[in-house]
Amino acid sequence: MKPKILVITPPHINIAEPFKTELEKHGFDVTVVDSSPLQSRSPYTEEFALVVYLWQNDQHKTGDAVNCSHPFDAAFFSPHRAFPGSIQLFQNGVYRLGADIDKFVDTVKELYWEHHASCQREQSKRSGDPDPGLYRASSAGQPATSIKRPATSNERPDLIGQSPQIKDVRRLANQLSQKSNLTVLITGPTGAGKEVVARLLHRFSPRADGLFIAVNCGAIPKDLFESLFFGYRKGAFTGATADHPGYIGQAQGGTLFLDEISTLTLEQQVKLLRFLQDRRYTPVGGTKEQPCDVTIVAATNEDLKTLVAEGRLREDLYHRLNVFEIILPPLRERGGDILLLAEHFLRTCPHGRGAQPKKLARKSRTLLLQYHYPGNVRELQNIIEKAIIAAGPSTIIRPEHLPLQLAEALGHGAGHKKIKTLREMEREHILTVYKNCGCKIKETARQLDIARNTLRERLEEYGIRL
Repeated sequence: MKPKILVITPPHINIAEPFKTELEKHGFDVTVVDSSPLQSRSPYTEEFALVVYLWQNDQHKTGDAVNCSHPFDAAFFSPHRAFPGSIQLFQNGVYRLGADIDKFVDTVKELYWEHHASCQREQSKRSGDPDPGLYRASSAGQPATSIKRPATSNERPDLIGQSPQIKDVRRLANQLSQKSNLTVLITGPTGAGKEVVARLLHRFSPRADGLFIAVNCGAIPKDLFESLFFGYRKGAFTGATADHPGYIGQAQGGTLFLDEISTLTLEQQVKLLRFLQDRRYTPVGGTKEQPCDVTIVAATNEDLKTLVAEGRLREDLYHRLNVFEIILPPLRERGGDILLLAEHFLRTCPHGRGAQPKKLARKSRTLLLQYHYPGNVRELQNIIEKAIIAAGPSTIIRPEHLPLQLAEALGHGAGHKKIKTLREMEREHILTVYKNCGCKIKETARQLDIARNTLRERLEEYGIRL
């Protein structure tokens, strides 16, 4: 039985056909209607697994006066309940798609499967399952459909890598995701994937049905901190024409992700500290404290101990935040993960969709492994996207397709000479001896005068599969 999807479009505007075609290719039974005969409580919604409002201009309104300006926008609704928050919806329920049909299809599939997983968790709770937090895929748990399920916690490509450091991060994240009402601190350099880990914690936690609210602390104006963070009551100040829940209220029952936590002022830190201590808050203009059941995940690229020593971070706040810490390494220390990530970006880059898959030439792979990536995973993603465009119709990405700064940083550009670091020299020496010894662990370890386990760890870091 195929899951049924209802797609509603503006009257007399035929924009749904390409979306309908793609959804049907992926195993959905799609019905398209225009919105003119529909009422706010339409009988249509009772028989569909998912309802999608789709429109093309910012004049059309559906539901609660939703306005958008992208070529194709969509609002997703469940007939029976709100969808989980791992697909982060806009406050008004709108997912902005641009003209990317693939993204539209992926979103529908994600929401459909997460809705199914949510129903499974509820069924487990009713049947007395002591650990309903994670959706376990089984023959009994699969809906009767040919739609491919997004990968589970052990399969999803979100946190890509097989280096020892990433395996440790993944293991700790899986352990923490089983807990609730936690405070977790994620540290690591810019672009290393801190938000990816935060979303992983949320997605496989008992709070997966709640929203994942991401807040950039560095972008919060000083004067608006309380109203944005704690919300406000109608009439609290000029322009407060209605109650607003604030970030905390929106994250109720879910996860609140505080990125760049170190950018908060000392005054803001005091207000946050009180909330972290009691998990209670008072909206601006309110008179009663409200409890909040939420997981707090904070992230920073700075050394918080140094900030405490410099007086820029309250010590009591540091201890409140650092209950559980997940440390993300820089990409340059993750060895073979670089190529795994590069191959992932080659498959998923929007510029490469619909074309013949591209592969990395051997010299390109070598260059990528040697580069130091000051921008970490985010920089690698940008490098691959630029290379895909530069390669044009070619299916092989050669060194000349890679950005110029890559070759220049490695000393391959004209007039450049790069001094190798001690780590790079060690890597080169170990790989040379390993090759000369016929790739034999025992003989290589003997010649290098190191333990065999140490050698195996080094080779794994270098992306050598044993």
